[in-house]
Amino acid sequence: MNDLNNMVFDDQDSRCFLRVHHCQGQNFAFVVCLDLGCPDCRLQEPIPKRYWGKFSWDDKEESIKQIMRSGAKWDDLHGMICKGLVYDDGQRKVLQCRQSV
Repeated sequence: MNDLNNMVFDDQDSRCFLRVHHCQGQNFAFVVCLDLGCPDCRLQEPIPKRYWGKFSWDDKEESIKQIMRSGAKWDDLHGMICKGLVYDDGQRKVLQCRQSV
C-alpha cells in the first residue's frame, strides 16, 4: 500500500515489517515502511523508515497508511522487537530472533 506520496508498505517485501501490540486497551503497531523519495525525484534505493501509532485490525490498511503519514518515529529496538521471530510448536515461546531491521 502507498500513502500516495513517498511511503510504501508491502507485506511481501522483506524490508517491510508490522508488529502489533495490545496495551492499555488499545492496539499499537510498529511499522517499517520504505521511503521512495519525492514523487518528482525518486531515490535509487528506498530508505527504510520506522513509525508507530494506533492500529485497528478492522481497518488494517488505513491504520498503516495513517501510521506512515503521522505516526511517531521509533529507534531501532534491536533487543526488544525482532524481525522474523521463530516460535516453538504454537506456544509463542521465542526460539530464535533474527537481526532486527
